[in-house]
Amino acid sequence: MPELALHIAHFESLKRLEKFLLQRDARSLCLPTPSFGFEQQGWSRFLEANQGWLPQAKVTRIYLGSEFCRWLQPSPEEERAGFETIAKQGFRGTLVLPVVPQTMHKGLAERVARASQGTAGFEVVCNDWGTAALLSKAGFEVVAGRFLFRMKRMPRISGSTVPEHSGAGTSKEMLQRQLQEWREIPTNAPWFADFLRSQGVCRAECELTPNGYTVRPHEGISLSLLAPWSYVTGGGTCPLETLVEDGDTVSCLQRCKTSYIVPQYPSKTRPTVQIGHTVFSKFEHFYKLQGDVFDRIVLEPGIPM
Repeated sequence: MPELALHIAHFESLKRLEKFLLQRDARSLCLPTPSFGFEQQGWSRFLEANQGWLPQAKVTRIYLGSEFCRWLQPSPEEERAGFETIAKQGFRGTLVLPVVPQTMHKGLAERVARASQGTAGFEVVCNDWGTAALLSKAGFEVVAGRFLFRMKRMPRISGSTVPEHSGAGTSKEMLQRQLQEWREIPTNAPWFADFLRSQGVCRAECELTPNGYTVRPHEGISLSLLAPWSYVTGGGTCPLETLVEDGDTVSCLQRCKTSYIVPQYPSKTRPTVQIGHTVFSKFEHFYKLQGDVFDRIVLEPGIPM
């Protein structure tokens, strides 16, 4: 059975999980506060769809942090307090980082080291290559985050991607090839798996997608599956960003925690929701995967914002 992990964004959410910390049962998880109605619905459907295996599994690792916006990242003090709680309760710990600009790299390794003290099996999820290289060289177990794999857009990384023209009579065949290509996960490409290993990456994070996965044999790179929420797209200017200055400190009012956008289209599409500058979709069911592809399942009861 895969290792079971829980992803929460904030230390405040961790402090409210007293029952779960004692039982380690995913069914006892409560949603972050505040939460949106669609989160409760999505999590309830996920528990129902996976009741065949979930009751027998116990969470052994906790992810702390949010990759979706640097203003949502816990403070150094909250990170340290969070991992002290995680270690005290006997969980393994994983720190999740957002995209970190190079101008903010100074002191980052020391900050991560302070957060990791005393935490068994400590890892750090990096969502940009510069941070991954920095922390790998500093001796941390580095995980390649979901932002490094744009799986729901064009297949930019694959074993072979051959350009095709769009002449008459080829559209159906082209679509079939594109759909097949979109099923490929990045580590299927041998050169890319080699590149990850050369950069000290030990694990890669994947998400559920509408058309499932094709997974090919690979060595040295473990795979995690995050569920039920999948990042669809994001970046650019946040429509809710409201920055305030207090001396030398700049922070955001984080209006994204209480507001969201539900896109409306003229034809039926898979339901999505936009929070801040990021769009998400939820998947209640796991796909039937060949073999033990993912050795870790990362649960997200609420969107980790």
